[in-house]
Amino acid sequence: MIIDKELFGIFTDPETEEECKVYKYKLKESREGEMPMEVHVLSYGASLCGVLVPDGSGGTDNVVLGFDHMKDYVRHGYQGSTIGRFANRIKDGKFTLNGQQHQLTINNNGHCLHGGTRGWDKRVWEDRVEDGKVVFSLTSEDGDQGFPGRVMVQVSYELLVGGQLQVHMRVVGDTATPINMTNHAFFNLAGHGGGREELLKHVCQFECDRYLPVSQQLIPTGEQRSVENTAFDLRVAKGVGSALAEVEGGGFDHCFVLQDTSRGTLRPAASFKHPPSGRSLEISTTEPGVQFYTGNFMPELQGEMVGRGGVSYTKQGAFACEPQNFPDAVNHESFPDSILQPGKPYLHTILYKFSCTSAAQ
Repeated sequence: MIIDKELFGIFTDPETEEECKVYKYKLKESREGEMPMEVHVLSYGASLCGVLVPDGSGGTDNVVLGFDHMKDYVRHGYQGSTIGRFANRIKDGKFTLNGQQHQLTINNNGHCLHGGTRGWDKRVWEDRVEDGKVVFSLTSEDGDQGFPGRVMVQVSYELLVGGQLQVHMRVVGDTATPINMTNHAFFNLAGHGGGREELLKHVCQFECDRYLPVSQQLIPTGEQRSVENTAFDLRVAKGVGSALAEVEGGGFDHCFVLQDTSRGTLRPAASFKHPPSGRSLEISTTEPGVQFYTGNFMPELQGEMVGRGGVSYTKQGAFACEPQNFPDAVNHESFPDSILQPGKPYLHTILYKFSCTSAAQ
């Protein structure tokens, strides 16, 4: 395997007004007999910004949405980013821990989304190469976005044999604090510019027998509801186009609950296929849930979000599949524990497995 590093861009942090250099790493599969594959990651947001994989006809495409310029990553949030301290939504940006109420920064319809106004996705991480991995590290101080305690964070990206990309997340802290991390890459297995037309041709399957109903503002009600006889029953492979036609609201932005909710064991969560290209993606996790988002809030109009190579990214032009603990878990006793205790590390592994077969005619 080959790992290259290059300067991707320089920008001024809007909060600190510091000039920041952002580096891109390219992990290239060079082992004999392995599928040719290349992964790109950025020190801004410890982000997954590209995965180049072959299709069934001999071509190669980048199947992760991304940009050519640093300013666009700053403008359009969450593109491939590492999300923390707390992925997804916390109702009203409030929670009570050890008898003390904490108020977080508000950035989404009166709630705290993806760690607040300056979550870890908006930070430039320290970077290094270690044992064939690209490792990003970050320190989040006590009071960061309203969260208690100082935590030290590490995220690594590693190419494994068999077309696999392993992302490992680790957090240690000095005080009890909520932690819920994920990666927010947007995928389109037809290629990053495939758009909604190609997204609808995907086939998806989830190893999940429940989902979390949400309010109109996408806050979990606290119920874990069976997917049986609902639009959320994706236990058998189903076309994304058919699934979108059945779900209320015109798209998915819901947390699915794995059939096996034990934590710490890597097991399959979801899989996606794009028959016209022959590409497939399998996603495994050590966490109990996975958020399925079909890009419902992406721009309606061409040209509002211009991505890599001048391609316009528009509504439902890609999907995100984000392994994580349950949204707002810190406010629901019946949800899996989301509190990191001092001296006990938070560990989360996500495994992406890419493959290709002959393209469907």
